[in-house]
Amino acid sequence: MSKRNSLTGRRLPTSAFAMLALCLAGCFMTDCQNVPNQAGGAVRPLAPGFSGFDLNGAAVSLDTLRGDKATLLVFSSITCPTCEKTLPSVPKIKKDFVDRGVSVAVIEAGSTAEKSRPLYAKWTPGVTVIADPDKAISSGLYDVEEVPFFCLLDKDGKIAHFLTYDEQTAREAIDVVLGLSKKPVEARSKGAG
Repeated sequence: MSKRNSLTGRRLPTSAFAMLALCLAGCFMTDCQNVPNQAGGAVRPLAPGFSGFDLNGAAVSLDTLRGDKATLLVFSSITCPTCEKTLPSVPKIKKDFVDRGVSVAVIEAGSTAEKSRPLYAKWTPGVTVIADPDKAISSGLYDVEEVPFFCLLDKDGKIAHFLTYDEQTAREAIDVVLGLSKKPVEARSKGAG
């Protein structure tokens, strides 16, 4: 069963519609660039700030992670089989976009640094991974309940895209934020893991 999202006109499963209604800007499970405001422009909320520790114990915050032109936050979990398959693309995205001012980080939802460090060393070498064992960042601030998921921030720290993660969708979203494409971005994944 599905309902039509009154903000975007897209059809959403009932459970996704309920979660969408809870999100302040109506941006959960949708592409925030397509959410119109009353003046016809786009309502794109600022991303919630956070601080925590990477898997090596270094203090990090959204401010220290932000790129000059965009920031890609990928939400993941070591218990997610889909994440194991998709996360090896994250270092490639970082490599391809770092010189264009894009910062990339992964937020591990639900596991400690000690438990997740060996897997992320294999899955995402060279990418900052933030431990979020109590899901205060992923679920508490960003309302992410299923992974892999990504949140792409523009240069001003506003949420530009908030979608199920796959490499092609993330690359297309980055191209839009960088002004390299105007093509609408939609998730290709059939579901999170």
